Amino acid sequence: MIEAGIKFKEEELDAIIKEVDYHKNNTINYTEFLAATISVKKILTKEHLVAMFKQFDTDGSGYLTVRDISEAMNKFGHRISAEEIREIMKQHAVENPNQISFDEFKKIFENLQ
Repeated sequence: MIEAGIKFKEEELDAIIKEVDYHKNNTINYTEFLAATISVKKILTKEHLVAMFKQFDTDGSGYLTVRDISEAMNKFGHRISAEEIREIMKQHAVENPNQISFDEFKKIFENLQ
């Protein structure tokens, strides 16, 4: 979130991590991460979403591609399989099956309600 330019108070982050760290190992796994996005969604603004999108848009094209998602997740220290990326694209790349627009990215968070 620091790399994305998203700033939260340390207490807010600690509360989110504590809330979703179901295994109590001070590590957030993928399922816990998804749960955290629901909590974070409550405080995300359009500016935060734009900053997050730019971090995933590694080539600056204005769209997220399979390569962008893979590179961004690696940059953030998370390995993601080709199958997981294909599933993400299948679910969220509506206008063009090879890329996710900012509006489609934004809908991911809007649909968490």
